[in-house]
Amino acid sequence: MSRSKKKIKKRIVDSDSFYNSQLIQMFILRLIKKGKKRLAYKIILETLKNIKNKTQTDPIEIIEQALRYTTPSVEIKARRIGGTVNSIPVELSVYRGTSLAIRWILSSCKTKSVKIKTMSNRLANELIDNSNKIGNAVRKKEEIHKIANINIRTSKNI
Repeated sequence: MSRSKKKIKKRIVDSDSFYNSQLIQMFILRLIKKGKKRLAYKIILETLKNIKNKTQTDPIEIIEQALRYTTPSVEIKARRIGGTVNSIPVELSVYRGTSLAIRWILSSCKTKSVKIKTMSNRLANELIDNSNKIGNAVRKKEEIHKIANINIRTSKNI
């Protein structure tokens, strides 16, 4: 007998204790490596200080703006129909979109130039760039939206 299908409950991300923000907590949880949450927390706090020093504005607003510009509304999934594999655009939930945006921002920080040594400086620069619509994550979002627009026709034919 097969198991009964139960709906899996999503975990709700708690707010950050210092800034009382769920977005910062999502960044911290994404940054953790080998269980070192305290180190990830320090990196995020340093990043927020760097953003405040560079822009003279509220760092939370910069992060929200960067996420607004990098959050995709569509994802491309591969479907096999007949003998061909078609890429079909699928709409995303808000949570999935923000988690993808955070993942893209952090991955573009890790691949960024080696001249900037600390992760907090790289992350601050990437967030400022994305809030100005010139970051790598914004480019990735635009690429995915272009591919989705091209493939809308194929998904309608199916």
